[in-house]
Amino acid sequence: MPSLFIKLLKIERNSVVHLHIAQAYTPELVWLASKIKGFCYIAQVHIDIAPSGAFGFLLKAYKPLILKRVLNNARYVIVFTKDQKHAIHQKYNVDLKK
Repeated sequence: MPSLFIKLLKIERNSVVHLHIAQAYTPELVWLASKIKGFCYIAQVHIDIAPSGAFGFLLKAYKPLILKRVLNNARYVIVFTKDQKHAIHQKYNVDLKK
């Protein structure tokens, strides 16, 4: 994982990256590299967990500040159900056409 950002910067501009969103770190690296290099990515949301535990407050800030931006800048967003589609739309304002 430490070399992921360097490898993303080597991707050609006309490439498409399939991003699995299941944890923090990878989504923001792909988003940043796509901004620098100009490639597009498709985000697949596996789960949208609720904040919990001692560090749950970080997730509360991460989602509206970072994850929302990652999802809205994706070319498409893949979800598993219609309910998940509508939840992602409502929570992160992702265009339903994506």
